Amino acid sequence: MIALPNECLIEIFNKFKCNYRDLFSCLLVNRQWCRNVVPILWSEPLSHCRDRRLMRIYLLLLNVEEKASLIPLNISLPNEQKLLFEYMSYIISIDYYDLDEGIVNWLCEGHEHSNGREYTRKYLEFKNVIQIVKDSLIAMLIRTNKKIKYANLQKINNCKVVKLLLEILYKNSTITLLNLSRNEFSFEEIRTLADVLCKNTCLSSLGLQECKLGSKEAKVLSNAFYENTTLSYLNLSFNKLGDEGIKAFAEVLYENTTLTTLCFSHNQLTFEGGKTLAEALYKNITLTSLNIGDNNLGIIGSKAIAETLRKNTSLTYLNLYNNNLGFEGIKVIVEALYKNTVLTSLNIGKNRIGSEEAEIIAEALSYNITLTSLSLSGNQLGNKEGKILAEALCKNTNLTSLFLYNNPMDSEMTKEIEKMLCKDGTLTTSVKFRVKSSC
Repeated sequence: MIALPNECLIEIFNKFKCNYRDLFSCLLVNRQWCRNVVPILWSEPLSHCRDRRLMRIYLLLLNVEEKASLIPLNISLPNEQKLLFEYMSYIISIDYYDLDEGIVNWLCEGHEHSNGREYTRKYLEFKNVIQIVKDSLIAMLIRTNKKIKYANLQKINNCKVVKLLLEILYKNSTITLLNLSRNEFSFEEIRTLADVLCKNTCLSSLGLQECKLGSKEAKVLSNAFYENTTLSYLNLSFNKLGDEGIKAFAEVLYENTTLTTLCFSHNQLTFEGGKTLAEALYKNITLTSLNIGDNNLGIIGSKAIAETLRKNTSLTYLNLYNNNLGFEGIKVIVEALYKNTVLTSLNIGKNRIGSEEAEIIAEALSYNITLTSLSLSGNQLGNKEGKILAEALCKNTNLTSLFLYNNPMDSEMTKEIEKMLCKDGTLTTSVKFRVKSSC
């Protein structure tokens, strides 16, 4: 039998990347297979960490300081032994949440859970222990890895781990995607993060959702984007930036040319913040996606955004979900679609859209040739409004996605709309319905 070259073996093993049990069995065939499989298996090890064998290896790599916090827990750590590989050197992705089940399985060895309910019970029983072990493991993973590209580190809330992470980010030139959502940072930590963003030249995506950030923190963070030239995606949803915080980022948009996606949903934004953003978008030609859903733009804010839509030549995605737009607000936004030639996706769900608004939207869709995705979910669209939209969409040959979740249409009406929309073969994506119960 002709031996396969190493390149072929690697290609074959990569096909089993998502089947870690088969990859584990390959480790035992011979040394060549083992050397090829280990880097693949350990590139994203946390996705397999429910396996206790992996957990033991993680725990073996803890240093004295990382072990110290585990001593009061009175749990037995694996005995020290020499490892065959530098496993941590292969890791490119870490996810904080993936550790939970592995820690539970390790703590409950010999008493494994057989179903989701039992796992939940054990998780709640050991919740505090799991958190402490997890913090030590994350500290070890951050300390020992030099090739990480993707890091999801939500809800750490451990100042020592956060400090270590920020120190690493100063020097790290590999992490491109970083999610730090649901962490409560001190003002000094935010200041340090801003300094990191000024110097880091690799990070392209940053998530800071639900971090209790206010206008004060927003001003500090926004200043970093005058110097940062690599970050293209920033998510600050579910914070308390307010109009002042949004103003700080809007001013950045006059000069920053790398940010392409901004998410400011659920940030106590009013018409003042909407006007400030709209003015910045007159001049900014690089931002392609803006999410300002779940705020309170109202009529004045929506008019400012609509005026921008008439002139902006870069924005392709706009989310105005649940913004108290009212009839006048919907009217001006929809009228802007007659002139806008770049917007492909629009979300105006949960804005109390009824018959009058449906008529306006239907008329605009008969003329607009660029919109491919439209969300009208969570409104007041019944059978009558559904028919109005369907008739207009039969003439529209570009819309490929229509979202009508949580509207008071009956099932017969939804079937009729789908039939009318698909009869000319132009709709390539299924219309999304969820019928709201009439009771």
